Amino acid sequence: MYLVGNNDDVVEYSLSTAWDISTASYSQSFDVSSQDTAPRGLHFKPDGTKMYVSGNTGDDINEYDLSTAWDISTASFVQNFSVSNQDSTPWGLHFKEDGIKMFLLGATSKNIYTYSLGVQE
Repeated sequence: MYLVGNNDDVVEYSLSTAWDISTASYSQSFDVSSQDTAPRGLHFKPDGTKMYVSGNTGDDINEYDLSTAWDISTASFVQNFSVSNQDSTPWGLHFKEDGIKMFLLGATSKNIYTYSLGVQE
């Protein structure tokens, strides 16, 4: 289980029983403060090789590559995408499973924005 919150980290927890959050125990964290000090949304590519974090400070989406799937300690920053023209407080973040649509919840406007990303190869 992975969380972002009122700090500048992505935090990973292990669950000893699948899908049961009462069995969660802290595993590790990954500092994203070089890109944003107020991360609010988090999404992983279905295979675990990419992580996306929406940032409230930068009003953007930050993309990271994970050299080992699902291991946030192997994350490295790739690029960011500004969403400041749509909302100054990007929070929730989700991608269509095939990666060609991105959905963003804007807390200021209380809107959901859809972005077309194109076909990935």
